[in-house]
Amino acid sequence: MRPLVLFLLLVATLYPQTHGTFSAWSTGVTIPLAQSNASAGGGVPNTLVALDGSRILVFYTEQTPFPGGPVKPHFTGSTDNGQTWTAPLPGLIPPVAKTGAIAGSLGAVKLPSGEVAVSWASANPLAIFSAVYNTSTGVWSDTVRVSQFVLRSTGYQFITADRKGRIHVVWSDGKIEPGSVQEVYYSRSTDGGTTWMPQQMLSNNDGRHSAFPGGDLTGTTSDTIAFAWRDSTSGPKNWDVHLAVSTDGGISWQAPKALTSSPLMQSDPQVVVDKHGGLYLIFHEYSTNCPGGYCASVYFGYSSDGGNSWGSGFRKISPEDIRSHLCKSAYDHGNDRFWAFWKDERDFNFSTGNPEADIVGRYFENRGSVASDTLEFISDMGDMEVAFHNFTTGSDGTVYAVWYSDYSQTAQPRKMYFSRRATMTGIEEGETDGDIHEMEPLAYPNPFNPSTVISFKLNEPAFTIVTAYNITGSKAAEIYSGHLEGGIHNIPFNAGGLSAGIYICEVATPLLRKYLKLALVK
Repeated sequence: MRPLVLFLLLVATLYPQTHGTFSAWSTGVTIPLAQSNASAGGGVPNTLVALDGSRILVFYTEQTPFPGGPVKPHFTGSTDNGQTWTAPLPGLIPPVAKTGAIAGSLGAVKLPSGEVAVSWASANPLAIFSAVYNTSTGVWSDTVRVSQFVLRSTGYQFITADRKGRIHVVWSDGKIEPGSVQEVYYSRSTDGGTTWMPQQMLSNNDGRHSAFPGGDLTGTTSDTIAFAWRDSTSGPKNWDVHLAVSTDGGISWQAPKALTSSPLMQSDPQVVVDKHGGLYLIFHEYSTNCPGGYCASVYFGYSSDGGNSWGSGFRKISPEDIRSHLCKSAYDHGNDRFWAFWKDERDFNFSTGNPEADIVGRYFENRGSVASDTLEFISDMGDMEVAFHNFTTGSDGTVYAVWYSDYSQTAQPRKMYFSRRATMTGIEEGETDGDIHEMEPLAYPNPFNPSTVISFKLNEPAFTIVTAYNITGSKAAEIYSGHLEGGIHNIPFNAGGLSAGIYICEVATPLLRKYLKLALVK
C-alpha cells in the first residue's frame, strides 16, 4: 500500500512544479487579510519581525475595494510560527492614521527591549514619521516626526536598530522614478524613538538620483555602521552601488564610497553589519551578456575594515545564465550566518512577458569565507510572479519569509504568503511534542552526489527505520534500521549504487512517520 501512496504523493506534489521548494522550507501558506476582497501589498523596507518564542508580526497594506480603493497600512501576528494569524488579527495601524496618506511602504524592526519600531513616509504632510508598538500590552505610542524638512517629496524610507538600542532611519528625498533628483538622508534615536537627531545628508549633493538606501544593523553592537544605495553617476540609469559608513554609531559620517564603477548597471544593494563589525554586501548587476540578452546576476562581498576593502572583490553567487535580481538579506546573530535572497527567473515566459519569478536563497558563514552548497528554492508559484519578498530570523536561527503573488498578467488582487525554514542549530532539549521533533528531517547536502546526511531528532528512545523510495514508490535503499536513543541523529546515506533522480526518504518510528525529498545528481 505504501508504494501507491508514495507514488500518488509524488505525482500530486512534485510533478506540477517546475523546481519545487527546498525540503527545509515549509509549504507557503496564505496569510488572511482583514477584508476578504482586499489586495495585499508589501514593500522594499523590512516588514517582517520575529519576536520571542514562535511569535511573528508582519506589516503590509490592504487595498479595499480592489481595484480602485484606498491603500491603508495593516499588521497582523502569529504566536504559533505562522500556523494561525490571530494575535493580533489583521487590522489598521493607529499612529499612521494620524498623518494622512502614506507614501510608499511602512518599515518595521524589533528593538532589544522587545518592542517594535515602525517608520513611514507621509504624503501630507511631507515628512518621515515613526511610532513604537508595545508587544506585551498591544499599545501604540504616539506619532513622532523623524525628518525636520523635505526638499522635494517623500516615498521611500528604511528603519533598522542595533543591539545597543539605537534606532536608525534612512530615506530618499525626491521622486523614485529613474532620472529624477533624489538625495539620501539619515537620522537616529537613542531614547527608543521619543526624539530624533537632526537629519544628515549621506549622499553627495550632486543633483543626481540616489535611491533605495538600506542597511541591517540588528545583529551588531559595533559603532561601525553602514548604509548602501543605488546612485546615478554619469547618466539617468547608469547606477552604481554607493556606501556610507559611520564609526561613531551614526553621529558623523564619512563621504560615500562608490563600490562599483563598471559601465554596467548595479542596483538594490543590501548591507549587513555582523557581530564582528564586518560588512556583508550583495547587489545585482544588469547586462546583456547571456542567452536572450536579458540578464541579471547577484554579487557578494565581505569587508572587515569598514568597507575600505572587499577581500578578492565581489563575486557572483547566482547561477550562470539565469536572470537573478532584486536582492534581500537577513542576518542570524546566534549562528553568525548571513542569508542572501533574490528573485530567480529561470521560468521566464518570453511569449507573455511574465517573469514567473520565484525566490531563492543561500547562506554564508565565517565572515563570508564559507558558503552553502545548495541554492534553496523558497517558493514555487507556477505561472505567478513573486513580489515584495521579505525575510527575518528568530533567536533560534529559524528563518521566516513573506512574499506576495503578483497577478500583473491578470489584474487579480494580491495574496500574501508565509513560509519558515527549520533551524539547523539551537534545538532545545527536553521537548515532548511528539516522537520526532517538529522540525522536518533534513538532508545536507541536498541535492547530493553520491552521499548526504539525514538529520532528525527523537524526543525519546525508539526503534527507527530510515528508508529511501524511488518515484514509483519502490524501496530503493534501507538507510538505517535499529534502536536509537532520544536526541539528534545524523545518519549517513551513500547512494553511489542508485541512479540519478528524485527519491523520498522516510523516517519511521512506531508512532510517527516523516518524509523528506532527496535529489541525487550524477
